[in-house]
Amino acid sequence: MDTLAAEATRSRAADRTDAVILTILSSLVLAVTMLGLFGFASFAVTSRAKEIGTRRAIGARRADIVKMFLLENWFITTAGIIIGSMVTLAFAVQFAHPVGIAAHADHLFGWQHGLIWIAGLLAALLPALRGSRVPPAVATRVV
Repeated sequence: MDTLAAEATRSRAADRTDAVILTILSSLVLAVTMLGLFGFASFAVTSRAKEIGTRRAIGARRADIVKMFLLENWFITTAGIIIGSMVTLAFAVQFAHPVGIAAHADHLFGWQHGLIWIAGLLAALLPALRGSRVPPAVATRVV
């Protein structure tokens, strides 16, 4: 016979392990997402060098170029959050209904979305800064 405290500790061990595994997997997904957004932003800067040069030639400041790329990335991140949230809630309802548990935790959605938005902006910041350094002379080059 075990004490109630020992039984409680033993029953929580699996939950703790599940939480650690879920944290590791979530961190990996976030890292891969940031890498994808970084790659997309880098590609956008590279492929739009003439456009950036033209904007700089007609008076856009470096801060304007950075804002342009961060805003574009914010729209992409927001669309991903909206679509991902809908899919997540649909799966949560489907998986939780047969078991009889709550379908979702509303209090977690706010900080998760904020974390993803911040991660998306951080992933695009370096390519946006690189894009802001494109000189106006690039617009006149013939390739």
